[in-house]
Amino acid sequence: MAEHQSDTLHYAEDYPLQPLVDDCRLLGSLLDDCLRIEVGEDLFSKIERIRTLSECAQQLAAAHDRDAGRYLAQKMAEELFSLPLEEALPILRAYGHYLNLTSIAEQHHSVRTTRMDGVPIKTVDEVMHDLLESGITEDQLYEAVVKQHVEIVLTAHPTQVNRRTLQHKHTRIATLLAQNDRKDMTQEERDHAIEELVREITALWQTDELRRRKPTPLDEARGGLHIVEQSVWSTLPKLLRRISSSLKKNTGRELPIDACPVRFGSWMGGDRDGNPNVTAKTTLDVACLSRWMAADLLLKEVDALRFELSMSHASDEVLQMAHDIAMKHLGHHNSSEHHTSLYSRARVSGGDGLGGSTSAQELLPQSSDLNFSDLQVDDMMSPPGPSSPRSQWPLLRGTTADAAANALMKGSPRGVTPTQSNAALMAAAAAVSAPSGATLPAPSGATVPAPMGGASLTEGGAAAAAMAKLQRLSVSGHSSAAAQGAAAPITNQGLHRTDTMGQLLSPTTMKRRGLKAASFHKSSIDSLLHPRQAGANPYRIVLGEVRQRLVATRRRMEELLAGHIPDSDADWFETEEQLLEPLLACYWSLWECGGGIIAEGRLLDLLRRVYAFGLSLMKLDLRQESGRHTDCLTEVTQYLGLGSYCEWEEEKRLAFLTAELGSKRPLVPPSMPFTPDAQEVVDTLKVAAVLGRQCLSAYVISMATRASDVLAVELLQREARYMVLNDSQVAAPVRASQPPLRVVPLFETLSDLDASRGIMETLFKWAHCSRFSCCALPRMQLRLLPPPPPALHPQRVVLQVAEKHDNHQEVMLGYSDSGKDAGRLAAAWALYKAQEELVDVCSQAGVQLTLFHGRGGTVGRGGGPMQLAIQSQPPGSVQGRLRITEQGEMVQAKFGVPSVALRQLEVFCNSVLLATLQPPRPAKEASWRQLMEEMSVVSCKAYRGIVFEDPTFISYFQKATPQEELGNLNIGSRPSRRKATRDVTSLRAIPWIFAWTQTRLILPAWLGVGEALLAAAASGKREVLRDMYEHWPFFQSVVDLVEMVMAKADMRIAGLYDQVLVDDPAERAMGEGLRRRYADTIGAVQMVTGHSRLCDNNPTLRRLIEMRNPHVDPINVMQVEILRRLRHQPDNQQLRDALLLTINGADWQAEGPLRSLAELFGDTGDDPGHWNFSPEWWGNQDGGWGRDAGVTVFAADSGCGNGRVEVTAHPASPLKKRSSSSSSGTAGGSGSSFAPPPGSWEEWRVLRFNGVTRQTVMRVHVAPGGDGSNGRQQLVLTQPDCLAQEYLKTTAAVAAALLALQHLLPRSSSGSSSNGSGGAGAGAVGGRRPRTLCIGVGGGSLPLFLAHHFPCMDVEGVELDPAVVAAATAAMGLPPPHRQPNLRLHTADAALFMRGLRRDAGDGGGSGGSGGDGSGGSNEGATGCYDLIIMDTFDGEDNVPPTLCTPEYAALVGAALHPRHGCFLLNLHSLEGSNASVAATFKAALLHAAGSGDGGDGGDSGSCLAVTVQRQRNVCVAVARGLAAPSGGVLRVAAADAAGEAGYRFAAGSRACHELRLL
Repeated sequence: MAEHQSDTLHYAEDYPLQPLVDDCRLLGSLLDDCLRIEVGEDLFSKIERIRTLSECAQQLAAAHDRDAGRYLAQKMAEELFSLPLEEALPILRAYGHYLNLTSIAEQHHSVRTTRMDGVPIKTVDEVMHDLLESGITEDQLYEAVVKQHVEIVLTAHPTQVNRRTLQHKHTRIATLLAQNDRKDMTQEERDHAIEELVREITALWQTDELRRRKPTPLDEARGGLHIVEQSVWSTLPKLLRRISSSLKKNTGRELPIDACPVRFGSWMGGDRDGNPNVTAKTTLDVACLSRWMAADLLLKEVDALRFELSMSHASDEVLQMAHDIAMKHLGHHNSSEHHTSLYSRARVSGGDGLGGSTSAQELLPQSSDLNFSDLQVDDMMSPPGPSSPRSQWPLLRGTTADAAANALMKGSPRGVTPTQSNAALMAAAAAVSAPSGATLPAPSGATVPAPMGGASLTEGGAAAAAMAKLQRLSVSGHSSAAAQGAAAPITNQGLHRTDTMGQLLSPTTMKRRGLKAASFHKSSIDSLLHPRQAGANPYRIVLGEVRQRLVATRRRMEELLAGHIPDSDADWFETEEQLLEPLLACYWSLWECGGGIIAEGRLLDLLRRVYAFGLSLMKLDLRQESGRHTDCLTEVTQYLGLGSYCEWEEEKRLAFLTAELGSKRPLVPPSMPFTPDAQEVVDTLKVAAVLGRQCLSAYVISMATRASDVLAVELLQREARYMVLNDSQVAAPVRASQPPLRVVPLFETLSDLDASRGIMETLFKWAHCSRFSCCALPRMQLRLLPPPPPALHPQRVVLQVAEKHDNHQEVMLGYSDSGKDAGRLAAAWALYKAQEELVDVCSQAGVQLTLFHGRGGTVGRGGGPMQLAIQSQPPGSVQGRLRITEQGEMVQAKFGVPSVALRQLEVFCNSVLLATLQPPRPAKEASWRQLMEEMSVVSCKAYRGIVFEDPTFISYFQKATPQEELGNLNIGSRPSRRKATRDVTSLRAIPWIFAWTQTRLILPAWLGVGEALLAAAASGKREVLRDMYEHWPFFQSVVDLVEMVMAKADMRIAGLYDQVLVDDPAERAMGEGLRRRYADTIGAVQMVTGHSRLCDNNPTLRRLIEMRNPHVDPINVMQVEILRRLRHQPDNQQLRDALLLTINGADWQAEGPLRSLAELFGDTGDDPGHWNFSPEWWGNQDGGWGRDAGVTVFAADSGCGNGRVEVTAHPASPLKKRSSSSSSGTAGGSGSSFAPPPGSWEEWRVLRFNGVTRQTVMRVHVAPGGDGSNGRQQLVLTQPDCLAQEYLKTTAAVAAALLALQHLLPRSSSGSSSNGSGGAGAGAVGGRRPRTLCIGVGGGSLPLFLAHHFPCMDVEGVELDPAVVAAATAAMGLPPPHRQPNLRLHTADAALFMRGLRRDAGDGGGSGGSGGDGSGGSNEGATGCYDLIIMDTFDGEDNVPPTLCTPEYAALVGAALHPRHGCFLLNLHSLEGSNASVAATFKAALLHAAGSGDGGDGGDSGSCLAVTVQRQRNVCVAVARGLAAPSGGVLRVAAADAAGEAGYRFAAGSRACHELRLL
């Protein structure tokens, strides 16, 4: 598929699994040891026997001995069926724990592989790099990242059966596995890690894994908040740092502080659709719990930050804040109350020594004989009794006023005027000494309390002297300040700050100033003017106040949760802005005072957390079914005598709603009675009005079928706000200016999706906001009135809608219910079309659209690899904005471990960024859409014919699956059905999928797909289907996901459920028919994909399934028996517990760790040498990540210093698809055709020196051949379009780019020439064909590749070692000249070959040829005959031969190059040490020779650059004559253009041209 260029787009590739296998063995052996102790040897031997039977049955079935496999499986089932319940329970628990430990190991391995060399994981930096090289400008990239808004909404659907306690233990085990991976651990440390694993596994076994009561919505909300606390809270700042660093690297600009590309939302406690347990009080409690958790987490960060920010230098703003805080807490107290008040606050704040925000003494200079730091924490926290050390402080230090005067004599803190310092300090002194009610004149003209205790200023006491001193010191500052009369200062505006001169500065300017400030503050003048005084800690005072308000916020939430009325006088954080103000002041203060590096640490992380999480961690969505709103309004209209709202036509509803929305008066009388259901709707909206957008996000209407459903919620929201404003009993009344929640229609069923365009068009048609200007709530959201009068211009309507609604509309699409309604294929196509229609409608209306995807965890509920899903959306449907649900077990799997969460969030960001800047291509042909429409109809008919129309299906479903029993288990808080009926319609989509997953039939994910594909093939569209699969991302993703889920299904297990649980012959016949349809669907999918078996392109997934099945199969067998017994004993609690244990294990898809592993790697696309194949050929010698050591097919001893030359063969997985352009080159002529022989198979052939150095890797076709006398003789045919080594791809890409920039490739459109002396086209080479020389052929893959893809060019190779040439021709499949006419190979010493060229030129250009002396020569025989020379020479020690690094040899190369446009490429391992001198030697020789006339008459122009190679860390040094230095972007674009014309794909990405720098 040409469109899928992203390495992270596909989920199906191989990679090293041995470390995972080792972890599974380690954890399994530790659990074995635990079980021997816990259950005894006898029961453990039964566990081992059953597991052995299961493994052997799997292996025999895989080896095509089905009869033997079936016999062992039957034997295992008989033993399990005969177990008493007392033995079955521990055996079930054991297999469940084996599977859980396997999942933990898989999850850990998914993180470990991201750090492995050679594993293709695309980071955000690489994605940005790729986008820039594809033509996206830096401004476009920066804007897209900054404006990106991805919101992941966590839901609590009943598929998470693990308790939160067990999840925590699983995370702990994963952490210990990571610790065990460390290479620097001592044996003692490693033994300790194993002991910790033993303890955790033992604790895991001894912990009851079953919930003994049904979880409440509040329990589910706690689980979601736990995910944030344990993982996401620490992960998100790391992600934002990574994005900011990548942005700065690629665009030169950092991520703004307030930009947050990823946020989290929640439905836990807000989703009341069909769940009577979620009430208005539940929503309020969850909101309070969220705010409590946010305050608690923020409090911990602030505490750590206060210890960190001990600096005394601060900006005017922070110092003023600190002084204001001191005055606030001290200015209104008298002396006798001061100590008690001040330090009792400190006790409330905590006992960390920095507890109180009221520590004004931290601003005061401390005397030399005693500092506050000399006192212990207990002394500072002790009550102020006679014996308390605090009671002695005034005697030891003098009065506070005296200390204040001393401070002014030594100099005030930087940036605070004397007047400000005097006022604050005099207020503090007066608070200590003045009697109640007495006042003293202050320097600023204000008054301060007089001293208490009868002391006056004239009595000569210490206080009087200090006050006199304060007054004398303050006169000059006061008078000068009063005389200036400055204008009002400019205030801060968002992230823009005001400096001391009153200028409003941008964040970039502030940071630029801050970088200079650090050196300024080191000067002696600055230290004299602004001394750092001991104990002056303004940041700690400001953050102390923040801490106190967070404590008050937390306490307020506790009181609300307890049902108490909170203290109305408490100073708490109500809005994010209140918290951000002091934090931003401290941040910019640090920058202003030279501490920018400190500001960019913990403080920046805290700011970004506030912007991302706010004060509620995750804002709640409210969701309710549309019918509940209709019923509520019906009660209102009937009470008012207006008729029955539910019976009105849509036009009448719209007219009524818009008229009421335009009215100034309330609609609902305050005393109107409601039924309980309607009252709950009203109460919910009243709670929403109180909580507002600080805690809530959106109101989602499920089952929305018409435009009036949206207007109804708008009207009810307004009425609820009126009620709250008039309700005197509400503790926290709503603010009239606060906008209500946005209303989001949810389209779920097939008919709703088809009607979505018309609904939204109606909504926009009625949009007219001009009549709301007189409304009491002027900032209300989208208001919809009757159709606009003819005089109103339509554009004016759209503009007014945009103004009131922020030019934004959100629409949610339901994947689960649409799949249940129409089947996976029909639902996928309906969702795709609906997105296209919604994008078009909103585009016409000029409204920005955000699509909210309600996807589940499994494929049947719309799940699947995230990057695949996002990258297959319709073009224009993302546009940087995306909301998406993560449900049930996927929440823990994706975000439960910090390292996994970081990778998942990065995948989200990368996928949305790519879909925004490089939208997926639509269907290439209009006929594809028509065929898709036809298949959708066939699929839907086949699906509904079984599920909704077959009379035996419902009874079969209830008997063959544990669906009925699932509703009685303590899994989730929500009922499994919306209504008390027995049909599929009322059954929720989640238990519908969950039940089929348990039986391993997984019916909803594939039913109807086979019929549609086979019908299309029968109509002659088989090749069209294959073309669609290869070139349409949407269709490919649908087919691939169906293939993946079918690989996980098992018809043996599904048949066992029917055999034991289904008695009716008709129902059994239905089961048999479904299994036949499954087999037909497999054939149809393989017909489209070209795979010989399911997931041929996904060996990783196959291997993971094989690792799990020996434990999963016994659990399924036991579930069948437990269901049989439970249906005879429905009240047996032990059987219910056992069933829940089987559900815990039999949900084996666990589309968490298993899928996370399979998602890691990218599609191989059209590149047969993709790096994803490297585990197949790398080999496992010396710790390599390959799967095997290979089979030696050629071996010879080198006589040229290369040691042992050998070729090893390794099995190659078949390519997923073959590019139509891979069979021939297109740049300049027709290339040689490549057709694999019939009956051949693919292998990797690796040329190695001394068994270590991998010189060349080629993909070959091997088939029996020869004269038939020796059956082992083989024919080897090389695939000429395969470059498996990354450095060779870089070399080929740079070569093509330089040839294109030099205009040597016909029809090249690659970039504009940057030649200094004029680029040379084909005519500049005398009309001859371009010529390339490869020095160091190896196995011949590079010269063959160039000759194949550039048939317009003659390619020659020079190889010194005859053993290497023999290996290339005999075992690597290098074709003879008649198969590749433009490729010639010379066996010669490179230096002698070059001298032969010069000699031939001196002789007048003789024929030369390749002499027996090895001197060689070219049939052109002229100096400067080559346009491109590539040198890739390494000896047996993997070093460049010294004879090829001399200036003499470099001069020979220069003489062989064309003087005006000749290019030279040199492959080196690095540019360090001696390699740097090698590069410098060739640069001097080649560019000097061109300029001096030595061998040419060109000018002294050209460039030398180095291009780094990713993964292998090689460097390609390029010297280009006559070409001004190209930028990285020019080179990459040229490489991409040349690659496109030549018919290969890899050079368009960063894998080929990673990083460029000039030499």
